[in-house]
Amino acid sequence: NSSYWTNGTDNGGEAAFVSVTDNSVVAGTNKTTSEKSANTTALNNLISSMSSGGYIYFPAGTYEFNGTINLASNITLVGDGQAASIILNDNDNDVLTVGAHSHIVIRDLQLQGADPINGSVNSAKAAVHVTGGSARYFIMERVNIRNCKIGCDFGGISSITMRDVDMRDFPNTTGTIGIQLNGDASGSSTLRQDQNRFENVICEGITGGSAHSSMTGFTATGFSNSIWMNNCSFIRCHDGIVFDSGLGNLASDHNNRSPASFHRLIACDVDGN
Repeated sequence: NSSYWTNGTDNGGEAAFVSVTDNSVVAGTNKTTSEKSANTTALNNLISSMSSGGYIYFPAGTYEFNGTINLASNITLVGDGQAASIILNDNDNDVLTVGAHSHIVIRDLQLQGADPINGSVNSAKAAVHVTGGSARYFIMERVNIRNCKIGCDFGGISSITMRDVDMRDFPNTTGTIGIQLNGDASGSSTLRQDQNRFENVICEGITGGSAHSSMTGFTATGFSNSIWMNNCSFIRCHDGIVFDSGLGNLASDHNNRSPASFHRLIACDVDGN
């Protein structure tokens, strides 16, 4: 391997490897509002400081935030495991957002909204929200998503890979979605979505022992092309998979290529109520 990890925020173009605990992000539960705000500011500052990108490591523990974490290009978030390293946002924010950025990786972490036992569920936002605009290459592997109204809301991004992702504990409210591909209806070169892969992804909508009354497990609309699924489960939802009426509802994209084609679903488990 020609690359190496080193402690530091930027080291002449090589990928930095930094721990959040060395950069003013403090682990622990039952943090005060000011402590959560301090964690949010510290992590966003750390990401901004990594101009060449790099690896941001979350040692085992729970990290509480009350504002959105804004990811930048070439950033990898990595933890010690899906149940060991937890990023928790207890406010009505997206846990993580991605704008017009590329090469984002999230591995071995849990993304979590508010604890439904101790407070209201993060019922307004997503665990990951990609707002799009020429975004490409998003990888999520070995990640748990808990207590969020939307698991992943992808707008205008291509080359998504989700592998070994487990989504559960959704609030029992309308507008709840596991994964949403929200492609632009015009086929714009910056908002079209293409070559998106999902493998070993489970989305379970069960609430109170029963199937979710309104949740959609997976939905796609607009210019969302080449959706490939293998061994995925969208279960205990009101609707397992929905290809919206707007999916591919246009003659061609900006390069005269037909949209909404090349979808492959292999060995997937889907149900609804």
